[in-house]
Amino acid sequence: MKNDLSERMAALPNSAYKHGVGDIASPIAAEVLWIYPQRMSGARFKRASVLHSHTFWEIHVGVCGSAIYSDCDKRFFEIKAGRLVCFPPGVAHCLHSCTEDACRISLTLSMDEHITLAEDARVEETEWLDAWVRLCLAAWEKNNVVTPYLLKNAISSLLLLLPFDHSSIPPLPRMEDARLTRAKRYVWDHADQNVKVCDVAAEVHLSVRQLERIFYAGEGISIAEMIDRARLNRARELLSDPALTVLEVSERLSFSNEYNFIRFFKRLEGVTPGKYRTSRERF
Repeated sequence: MKNDLSERMAALPNSAYKHGVGDIASPIAAEVLWIYPQRMSGARFKRASVLHSHTFWEIHVGVCGSAIYSDCDKRFFEIKAGRLVCFPPGVAHCLHSCTEDACRISLTLSMDEHITLAEDARVEETEWLDAWVRLCLAAWEKNNVVTPYLLKNAISSLLLLLPFDHSSIPPLPRMEDARLTRAKRYVWDHADQNVKVCDVAAEVHLSVRQLERIFYAGEGISIAEMIDRARLNRARELLSDPALTVLEVSERLSFSNEYNFIRFFKRLEGVTPGKYRTSRERF
């Protein structure tokens, strides 16, 4: 890889990492725990690290320079620009040594425990890791909404490069659209506020029409219906507290007045909040 990648790595802050980059569209069911670039020329990398293992998969991709890893069987694996090393869960390993200009991008992944590597070799070499590294660095350098999507696409492509024994990989369950997941979370987290459809669309950076299409495809209902369901569920929770009056419940749910809340509740529940509370108290 070219020297400019080393310069770009050096320009990144030490905290340039991403935690919990989920929703990976890949044939491999994987949850990304961490992904971060790392300059390895610091004092703590000048000596061998302690032999250790993890409960997760660990992948290191060489950006520039050279780093040598060893495992419990005293085998050595060198990563440099365009190469990666992969350690499955439970495999003891350590960083043995590295050059002064060594840089890497590291990932930790949680995957099905039955997935195994097709080969015993830990090091893979590929022609398009250079492009992969550039995509990752672009994600960190562009601090905007594109970032998580760049990383997810990069991670997905990397998983396809790994020498997995595909017969050990269980069928991948249907993954929900990440935008739908985020939109639903926003609706339920803001159930006590007067959230509008346009607010949810803005949260996930989609037009209202796009959001409606995703909701109908994934949930079979409109986003407005989802908002109503979330607010009704929150209203039920608040009405279960006898210390709160109907007026206080309506205020906590950000209704403009008690009458609008009563009308909303009766439209969805079929009874007024007062009758609902009375019927619940009987049981």
